[in-house]
Amino acid sequence: MTEKKMSLIDRCKQIDIVDFARNNGMAVVNKGRDYRLEDHDSFVFDRRKQRFYWNSQNISGDIIELAKLFFIDKAIQDPKQQFKA
Repeated sequence: MTEKKMSLIDRCKQIDIVDFARNNGMAVVNKGRDYRLEDHDSFVFDRRKQRFYWNSQNISGDIIELAKLFFIDKAIQDPKQQFKA
């Protein structure tokens, strides 16, 4: 991986995962020390570790994995969704 790409990834990982989720339309609510998606109690954000855990799907990761899961993979699965107004 080139130095330029690596620094971009490092910069992305500096973004707060909860802020990223909220700024991209995810309904995040505070539940104690964790944050959860409003409609999916099994989807938990750990702000201290900057990770998410989707317990019902056995999926977890950092901000990069979150972006891939909800924005890149979703667009590939349903390309028509990209063009909805």
